[in-house]
Amino acid sequence: MAHFSLDIQNGIANVAFNMTTEKVNKFSRDVFDQLADITQQIESDTSIEWVIFNSTKPGIFIAGADIKELSQTSSLDDAKAIIHRGHDTFDRWANLKQKTIAVIDGVALGGGLEFALACDFIVVTDSPKVKLGLPEVNLGIIPGWGGTQRLPRRVGLIKAIECIASGKQLSGKQALKLACADAMVPSEFKDESIKTLILNKKLKRRSRKPALIEFMPLFKSMVVRKAKQTIVKKTGGHYPAPLKALSIINSTYAKPLKKGLEIEKKAVIELMESPIPRHLMGLFFSQERIKKSPHTEQKSARIIRHVGIVGAGLMGGGIGWWFLSNQQMVRFKDISWEMVQKGYQAAYKIIKKGISNRKIKPHHGKQMMTNISSSLSYDGFGLMDMVVEAVPETMDLKKNVLKDIESAVHPSTIIATNTSSLDIDALADGFAHPDRFLGVHFFSPVQKMPLVEIIPSKHTSDTIISDVYQMVLKNKKFPVIVKNCPGFLINRVLLPYINEAVHLVIQGFKVDDIDKAAVSFGMPIGPLALADEVGLDIGYKVLKILENGYGNRFKIPEQFDRFVNKDAWLGKKSGIGFYNYSTGTPIVNDRIYKEHSIVMKYRISEQDQSEIIDRLILIMLNEASRCMAEHVVSSPELLDLALIMGTGFPAFRGGLLTYADERGLSDIIHRLNHLSQAVDQRFKPSDFLVTLGKENASFYRNNTHD
Repeated sequence: MAHFSLDIQNGIANVAFNMTTEKVNKFSRDVFDQLADITQQIESDTSIEWVIFNSTKPGIFIAGADIKELSQTSSLDDAKAIIHRGHDTFDRWANLKQKTIAVIDGVALGGGLEFALACDFIVVTDSPKVKLGLPEVNLGIIPGWGGTQRLPRRVGLIKAIECIASGKQLSGKQALKLACADAMVPSEFKDESIKTLILNKKLKRRSRKPALIEFMPLFKSMVVRKAKQTIVKKTGGHYPAPLKALSIINSTYAKPLKKGLEIEKKAVIELMESPIPRHLMGLFFSQERIKKSPHTEQKSARIIRHVGIVGAGLMGGGIGWWFLSNQQMVRFKDISWEMVQKGYQAAYKIIKKGISNRKIKPHHGKQMMTNISSSLSYDGFGLMDMVVEAVPETMDLKKNVLKDIESAVHPSTIIATNTSSLDIDALADGFAHPDRFLGVHFFSPVQKMPLVEIIPSKHTSDTIISDVYQMVLKNKKFPVIVKNCPGFLINRVLLPYINEAVHLVIQGFKVDDIDKAAVSFGMPIGPLALADEVGLDIGYKVLKILENGYGNRFKIPEQFDRFVNKDAWLGKKSGIGFYNYSTGTPIVNDRIYKEHSIVMKYRISEQDQSEIIDRLILIMLNEASRCMAEHVVSSPELLDLALIMGTGFPAFRGGLLTYADERGLSDIIHRLNHLSQAVDQRFKPSDFLVTLGKENASFYRNNTHD
């Protein structure tokens, strides 16, 4: 299959790239072979003065390397060969005697931008689809085809570090302003405009001249030190790629290009020796598979344009914002105008922050707010395509509200409940037409959490499941279908982690020592700080449901009961929980120890820290293994991805089950048996885990779940 076409007229060669069998253009072995042939033709034709390289795939220039091909390399030598092939191809293109122009009318990421940087000129169009970036650090590597060398030479030290170490993407206008692009032309008339620029000799290289100060050791040292602090703060130092990128840019900025490229090649190979790129690439493919689920095979005929939100509190307002941000109309309903106002305020707060961060244009923010209507009754709900119930987490209240919703809406309207743990089948029992009802669990804060759990009841129709699944994808979140059970997937696995942290507090471990241990493992926030953020009363209520559903392994410590129900320590919202927030800066609530006769451990050893981490993580893993045995989710990779997106489990570890497989199930089972004897029977390994161990299997290999 030919991916390129070459047309030569009047001294101008037009190279068009289009992988007709793929959604995007990308660099694979086959593409490199064909590009080498094209390059050979150009090199040998002395009549060519200009080469214009563009893509005929709408909205796409080149999306980067073929990640699947890179991830499937069987050895480090194979990976090294791909890196060297890219360098050789781009260097050859950069050394062409003819003037070369990369025309970017869409996405140019990773290797796509690196190829463009190897051209003499980069011309972007005014299309809003134009995005330029080097996002390789998000896959655990650095730009490996010249990006760490050619971008700094175009945009300077500071901007190059900012773009490469963060994976930041630039619009066409931003690229032009930074001198990453040399000109902008109308998308509709790009071919004519570029030829006019050539004929009129108006195309000039915009590369900025590096300021002398950028080469001064003191200035460079300050820039690099500040960048390193920012990276470590964001990543906790767990992701080596951004730091490696920073180091390479710093050490090669004043060096000749050829030497810098050699250093870059070696650095990429070093990173690929780590398991982190494999983990992050695996997660990338998991996300892609979600987009290709069987629930997307038959395109939905339903248009969800008008959405009702019943329960306009903080969560309802967040859900409302999500629909508004995807050009849908929202109608809030609550029991008082005061409560309705909270929904407006919650949505406005998110929009206002988006405007201040320049993620939302002011006029779009105003439009979003005008797309909200409200009522204290169900007037207008007959026009809703979907209604989301988001009232407090009480079975009787939700049943009554859902009954009222069903009587007020059109027979075709989808009805969803936003619940974190209640029985979906029990909620469906009150419906006259339960086939259109299901659970849709959003995570707080809605504007940050990418996961949505979809929980069908035993009556929910496949069409409704597919319609909601596709709507969630279209609205830029990741849907995961989970089985109806207490806590579903995320809360069922996450709550043991929080509950175990409470047990550790009661044993005398300091609140901040527990949280620091979790963060050192890679969690974004400690379990006790997380409990305070969510609200201890909410966590207690969900734990109670899980204790009733699963018994003693979810048993709530008596002291936690007193914290919530007697002391009224509800977390951040009440000013005190596991931390005291009265001074502005959270400090450990030492009343926990003083008023509940708990002897605090002021110092912990490395062994203590190791025990804290094992107790927090392995209690989650044990419950996750039960979820696999019960088919709560369909695959280990879905469970791993869901926990990364829903709990913040560290992506660099590949997911909870990947962590278990790599650590070794025999070691984990041994450790759980030890903890079950030394601490409590709640650590007793699940039957499924024991079976895997006996069969010398793992979650991903010889998976008995299949």
